[in-house]
Amino acid sequence: MNNFDDIVRKYYSSKTLSAEKVEDILSKSTRSRKVSFTRSYQLAGLAVALLIGFVFLHQRLNQATMTERVMAEIAMNHQEQLSLEVTSDQYQVVQEKLSRLDFSILPDKSDMTQNYTLVGGRYCSIHGELAVQLKLQDKTSGKLISLYVTNLTDELKDMTPLDADFSGVNIQFWKQNGRFFASASDREVSG
Repeated sequence: MNNFDDIVRKYYSSKTLSAEKVEDILSKSTRSRKVSFTRSYQLAGLAVALLIGFVFLHQRLNQATMTERVMAEIAMNHQEQLSLEVTSDQYQVVQEKLSRLDFSILPDKSDMTQNYTLVGGRYCSIHGELAVQLKLQDKTSGKLISLYVTNLTDELKDMTPLDADFSGVNIQFWKQNGRFFASASDREVSG
């Protein structure tokens, strides 16, 4: 067996590659490394793009879920028709009686104060934050709507204004002067 090893060793040690062959092998090796590095960068870029996409999608889904939760909470509060803690047509009186509120309940939208009469208000919450539910009566039709006001939290700040129907309730969101507003009214049934 030892003799066989010697024969093989002698045979291969007498063989040599030409300089062209060595150069060809080395150039192929360098090219494949470049391709492999390029592929690595491409895969890393793809992974980063996918990660960013998943984060963006996750935020969008959370936002949609948050919007639905807030809409469900507003629709529920509106439909329950709980009694008012303060009955008055004066915003200042309701504001004073609901003394735990650290924000103004007066709506900034002029059509709210021009087209609706304040009936009264009560404490409630929107997404776990202290809020006020005001009952307003349309001066023309006499229909009641609920107006919700709370401080504009980071989560509520990300919500986009909307006008949508949810569980038979027309709901609108908007933000003004550091406050979050939502109005809720029974959906008009045509027929």
